[in-house]
Amino acid sequence: DGASIHFVNAGGGIEWSYPVGDGASFSVSEDHLVIWAGTQLFIVDAKGKPSYNESMEAPIQFARIGKKYAAVVTGDDLKATLTVKDLQGTQVDAETEAFDGMLILDCGFYGANNEYMWTLSYDVYNPAIATIMHTYQVGQMNTGEVNLGEHLAYKVIYADNLLNVFTTQQMYIYDYKGVQNVNDTMLVYGWKYLDHAVPDRGAT
Repeated sequence: DGASIHFVNAGGGIEWSYPVGDGASFSVSEDHLVIWAGTQLFIVDAKGKPSYNESMEAPIQFARIGKKYAAVVTGDDLKATLTVKDLQGTQVDAETEAFDGMLILDCGFYGANNEYMWTLSYDVYNPAIATIMHTYQVGQMNTGEVNLGEHLAYKVIYADNLLNVFTTQQMYIYDYKGVQNVNDTMLVYGWKYLDHAVPDRGAT
């Protein structure tokens, strides 16, 4: 409503509200949400209780949250910093140099306990158009880098211990370290990802 984040139940009733002020954005996981506005960062649990409410050093571009960590992208578009915090806001990792000249498009967590994360970024200074996927182990940072080519990558889904990466041309399959399974590449040109479901048994 421009001032608060509301948790609405299946019947349409408001279970709780959390005031955040104008211009806030948010992202959710199964049981937490991360909210940002300007430099202010909030981490809130499924009952509307905040575990973190502090200001970052630079304006926040966007943030994502998983089971154990929140990833926060701050700073200028082409000189961004990626910071990883636990759900109480304690800094676990920070990457300040890997994205120089890169526009970070998205990021997320994966693995049984969300101990890994991926990022999608766009190399704006490369004469050849290039979308890059980095994979990280939280606490140890960079574990892999994949050039996804000239077609824009816009969605990553983790299922069956694999990263399913959607571009405007192909869907690529990678393991948790970023090694491609070339046999499972699928042409998706003319199609666009809308939604997905990953049941407990693991099928996509």
